[in-house]
Amino acid sequence: MHKRKLALIAAAGVVLSAAALAAYWVWAAGQVRNAIAQWAETQRAAGYDIAYEGPDVRGFPVRLAVRLEAPRIAAPAGWRWSGGAIAGEAAFWQPLRLRLSLPLQQELVAVWRGYERTLQLEAASADSVVRFDTRGQAVAATLEATDVTVQEAAGGRVRIARVYHEVTQAPPAPDGAARLLLRGKIDGFILAEAPPSPFPETIDRLAYDADLVGAIPPGEPAAALAAWRHAGGLDRK
Repeated sequence: MHKRKLALIAAAGVVLSAAALAAYWVWAAGQVRNAIAQWAETQRAAGYDIAYEGPDVRGFPVRLAVRLEAPRIAAPAGWRWSGGAIAGEAAFWQPLRLRLSLPLQQELVAVWRGYERTLQLEAASADSVVRFDTRGQAVAATLEATDVTVQEAAGGRVRIARVYHEVTQAPPAPDGAARLLLRGKIDGFILAEAPPSPFPETIDRLAYDADLVGAIPPGEPAAALAAWRHAGGLDRK
């Protein structure tokens, strides 16, 4: 009888553990969905048009596999971005830290000096890590891509061997303006077939480290960036 009780207790423990694991995975999957939805709503509130199909969350019981189909972004400034599916993965004990595989083929349409320009982007690899807080706000992100080609419809082409970029949300400026810390580097920047430029055709390495303060105002990029810069929007380091 004693052995039977022990067996029943052990079986009950296994069932309860499995139920707890299942409940935690469902909660973690919900955290991922909520973080993505909250991020999209925040961007929409700022004037961006965000569209995607999903997210589809799978991977029970020990991982979270996320997939967004047909992502599209249109900005108030007039540029539009689209690409193929975005696949991501998070450990179920860290649901707010997503590792993403970005589309290897992307399209960016922007208005520059009154003309709409289309850029086709291709890469051998493109990966990102995004960290959200419990409100669904993206507080830090990294991007790494290799063998990148940027082709303009008009014929200009740029090739990059490797690009690495970090962005981190920093405490607000003294006047309350939002701040972002940017850091990164570009290796093997080749301007072959690009329009005339003051830069050399090949740049071995380009590194940057900056503090961005406040939001860039809407409007034509050159004028908007100049106005933002003159208002103290960029603090070079």
